[in-house]
Amino acid sequence: MMRTFGIEEEFMLVDRRTLAPVDLAGDAVAELGERPHRGEVTNEFLPSQLEHATAICEDLEEARLAISSFRSELGAWAKQHGLRAIGSGTPFDLPGRPPEFSSARYRRIARDVGMLAGEHLINGMHVHVGVSGLEEGVRVVNGLRPWLPLLVGLSSNSPFWAGADTGHHSWRSIQVRRWTTHGTPPHFHDYEEYQSLVARLQGVGATSSYSSNGWAVRLSPRFPTVEIRVCDAQLGSDSTLGLASVLRALAHACAQADRPPHHVRTHVLDSEWWHAARWGITQRIYDPTSDSQQDAAEAIASLRGVIAPAAQEQRADDCVAEFFERIAIEGTGATRQRDALRDGVEGLSRLHARAFSAAAV
Repeated sequence: MMRTFGIEEEFMLVDRRTLAPVDLAGDAVAELGERPHRGEVTNEFLPSQLEHATAICEDLEEARLAISSFRSELGAWAKQHGLRAIGSGTPFDLPGRPPEFSSARYRRIARDVGMLAGEHLINGMHVHVGVSGLEEGVRVVNGLRPWLPLLVGLSSNSPFWAGADTGHHSWRSIQVRRWTTHGTPPHFHDYEEYQSLVARLQGVGATSSYSSNGWAVRLSPRFPTVEIRVCDAQLGSDSTLGLASVLRALAHACAQADRPPHHVRTHVLDSEWWHAARWGITQRIYDPTSDSQQDAAEAIASLRGVIAPAAQEQRADDCVAEFFERIAIEGTGATRQRDALRDGVEGLSRLHARAFSAAAV
């Protein structure tokens, strides 16, 4: 079966010289939302952020056109206004004034989380993968859990914060750990247990509703999909499409598996998540097939082996292969950002500009 999927990308508008956030996303949404962009453009939590969500896609070419065309439009809009649009899990620098919030809903969330709200300058790339029902959805959630640390490493693209190198490859992954619910969901026996725990958590801390549940993989409350929310926003559309292809194939492999995954304790996976956020794929990283840390190349090879049949069935094997080849040659977005900063902030600014100019995949 061909699994439908959709991609959500969060972007930030920044000053092209300082790379600090600029609160003009509402203007971009107002203009770009009226163009034929094959998806939906909306405001995000802070007024420097916006989100583009593709329509439901059945093949890679639909997704390719949607994400590349919107990125081209956003890059052109930003350039026209003397700004940069960036695909990064965190901005290079922070704004110089207290934050505002783009809607009543976000103001309520800001009230719930207190001082954390002003530091929620984080951007993700989310993938929705279609499932045939709630029980299959829970199987996919369970199956994806052990792979989350490696997915953090592969998608790491947020090395900077407040104008400094954090030493982490995914600082966004560290930031989100501070919210009430975050990271790795527990293993569930069935949908009834999933539903029971979700209901129990609502009203606790900042989890005021289902949508504020911060698990990195969860069932959609509105659609027959699994939401995979582990990835940092990506520099370019090629990385976005490649990661989405990997996630779609992995979700399909989990759904089709003839036995349940090895049950790894949540606190172990959260610790491995932190390790992956710190080192990306430059050090040893957790490999679910051996239940231990392995050289990153070995862990990636394990993932490729698991998803190979599913990627072929979903007609995405070429895209998946290109993604891993690019990672092997260029490294992740975090590595590329650090390399660009060797030429100063101007070098990093040029990297972001190139990622959005033409935006051809």
